[in-house]
Amino acid sequence: MFNIIFASIIHRFRWKIRYWYYVGYNKEIKHNGYSTIETSLRDSIFKYDLYLAYEEDVNAFVLDTLKPKLLELDYTVFMHDDILDGLPLYNIITRSIHASRVVVFVLSNGPRDSLEWKIAAHMTNEESNHRQKPMSVAFFYNSDSTVGLPEELKMLRRDAFIDYPVNGSEQEITAFWEDFITKLNTIY
Repeated sequence: MFNIIFASIIHRFRWKIRYWYYVGYNKEIKHNGYSTIETSLRDSIFKYDLYLAYEEDVNAFVLDTLKPKLLELDYTVFMHDDILDGLPLYNIITRSIHASRVVVFVLSNGPRDSLEWKIAAHMTNEESNHRQKPMSVAFFYNSDSTVGLPEELKMLRRDAFIDYPVNGSEQEITAFWEDFITKLNTIY
């Protein structure tokens, strides 16, 4: 009986346990100019301005349009393509989200069932709870549906969603970037 109760509690809080394991117990020491996660949060110095979470169907858009524009605007960006093969996925994603100011979820009509997507959604929710403030923006690219989103993303504030004008004019795209930068700066 005790085992069943214990297993249900572990299952209920599995994402919190993972979060605290990867953030709390995987401490780094200061070495070659890098500081620990705790030091970076205490001094409000983040390694990344943005963490980009996206599915493979928008990979071309993210690499050709979104990332270059964000780099042009002097944002430091971390994305799935920056993860080296062979490294523990939970550890890398958790640390990257923990060391980022804002997490941007690029939503499309494609499936949202990859492991990276699920980890990013849950760990963003845990990090947001830890910081006691919102830290994510949902970026709709050729999509208007929240179907298939993890529950944590469905609970985003209404003003945390933004639509990219896929077939928009130059003025619409310029207005979009201004609005997107404003949303990012309100989260900072």
